Amino acid sequence: MDETEARTVFLVRALEETADGPAPLLTPAEGRQASEVVRAGLPKPGRTLRHQEWSERFVVQRAQRLLQDALARRPGLRGLVERPALFPLAQVLVAALGFAAGFASDALANPHRINLLSAPLLGVVAWNWLLALLWLVSRVLPRRPRRHARGLAGLL
Repeated sequence: MDETEARTVFLVRALEETADGPAPLLTPAEGRQASEVVRAGLPKPGRTLRHQEWSERFVVQRAQRLLQDALARRPGLRGLVERPALFPLAQVLVAALGFAAGFASDALANPHRINLLSAPLLGVVAWNWLLALLWLVSRVLPRRPRRHARGLAGLL
């Protein structure tokens, strides 16, 4: 399953979980119908198709079918599935900034010996401590019960 297929599956799952609202985009009946149609169209798992591959194909094809139904009602949902146009540019920009920061930290530090109080090393240690602290706090604090969110937050 690639990234686009995973986005589709998760969006359809969110749409199905919020089907109890006033104007659902996908109804449980549509979900059952899509499952039956996709199940009938796929070959049975066996010699040529392992069960795991069959399951993955089933989930992806069912999600694609249901997404087409939802897009017919609300074309604006397409933006949630498709990759943003600036995404590849952002990836290149983040990689270039990381590369530049690595060279800058090397220029700031003495390359012939390791200084335990150097800014780059302290930054890495501080980052690790921050992540460990956040993880610990997330495990200690009690979790609030989830409420059904409405609007875009509910879809996500």
